[in-house]
Amino acid sequence: LDWRQDVTPGRSHRMLKFTHEYYRYQQNKHKQSKQTGGFHRDQCFLAISVNNRGIGEIHVKLYSDQLPRTCENFRALCTGEKGQGKIWKKPLHYKNSNFHRVIPKFMIQGGDFSHGNGSGGESIFGETFEDEGFLHRHNRAGLLSMANAGVDTNGSQFFITLAPAPHLDGLHVIFGEVIKGMEIVQLIEQIDTSESNRPKMPVKITDCGMLPIRDDADADGAGDGSDSDGERLKKAEQQQS
Repeated sequence: LDWRQDVTPGRSHRMLKFTHEYYRYQQNKHKQSKQTGGFHRDQCFLAISVNNRGIGEIHVKLYSDQLPRTCENFRALCTGEKGQGKIWKKPLHYKNSNFHRVIPKFMIQGGDFSHGNGSGGESIFGETFEDEGFLHRHNRAGLLSMANAGVDTNGSQFFITLAPAPHLDGLHVIFGEVIKGMEIVQLIEQIDTSESNRPKMPVKITDCGMLPIRDDADADGAGDGSDSDGERLKKAEQQQS
């Protein structure tokens, strides 16, 4: 079955719409590249702690050339440059927010800076904004995708895949990928969770922001290299006890 011909109500129309947008984007690609000297893709970092102990950073590359509105939302929430939100009157900033949902072999989810439980957050454009496009498939681990509550309900919450998740294709907007620190993502995956998939130890974004643009070849590995994944998790568990 062609992924653009799914029979889910409303989904086939959306897939056709954004497939058309993707082809239009491809047609203008070379023209824009000549005018700008190439496509610009922002890179951001998320510094992570488990149980108040730093375990390293996750670096992501955003598909800013393909999905500029979605990527600008994430980028600005990383820098905190937009100030206070209009909905929850909280800083529009991922700093000090947590990963509130962890499902092994599926994904880790964060970005709810207002409530911390998956019920809050907001975008820099207002409470929510539209699905910008479904140009990529959830076909591997390490993809950065928008969490939502249905059609055109993107806010600030996002998730990082831990495995292929094809059932999310055409429903959630993939707008980036992990380029460094995938072992940090996998370390979060190992944390014990409650029946509601909430980590039993706090997993917090202690700092976040933009990175200078560099080649992917320079973006391998993660953390500070001082401890292995197992050692970092063990120390966090010891601190909890």
